[in-house]
This record gives sequence, structure tokens and C-alpha cells, in this order.
Amino acid sequence: MAKYLYNEEAVANLRISDTSVLDRLVDFESARAAHLKKEHAKKDKRMTIGEAVDAFVKDGDVITDGGFSYVRTPHQAFYEVIRQGK
Repeated sequence: MAKYLYNEEAVANLRISDTSVLDRLVDFESARAAHLKKEHAKKDKRMTIGEAVDAFVKDGDVITDGGFSYVRTPHQAFYEVIRQGK
């Protein structure tokens, strides 16, 4: 049994019989709790691409890029992920 109500047409189009699998995608209560626990101090968040990949990209993560063709894609970030072997 799903915790939330979903658009019936969208669920039918997705061919999902048990909508409880979608609950984790819209769990705003845990998102709110995480937001309240987060530090909101103003601090410098700049880092090198190597530090960012090390901190935020885990082994097995799926990476995708967006945009038009290969214009403005983060090639250096992709190279750094490959360099670190993630």
C-alpha cells in the first residue's frame, strides 16, 4: 500500500501495479529532516575538481551529462572520474 497518492494516468502509463515503490522518491518528510540537520553557515565551498570527485562520486555511480551535443559538457570532470578509477 502506497503512503502517498499518485496521478492515476501517470501510474497507468508507467505500468506500475504497486505504487509503494515510488514512495521513496517523494519522501518529503525525510528530505525536510535532512534539510533541518544541514549546516547553513556561510562558508567557502569552492574546491578542485579532484576534491569534488573524491568527495561526491562513489564507486558504481552512474554519470550522465546534458546539454546540446557536446557543447558545455563537463569533460574535465569525466576525465577526473576516470583518473581516480571510480
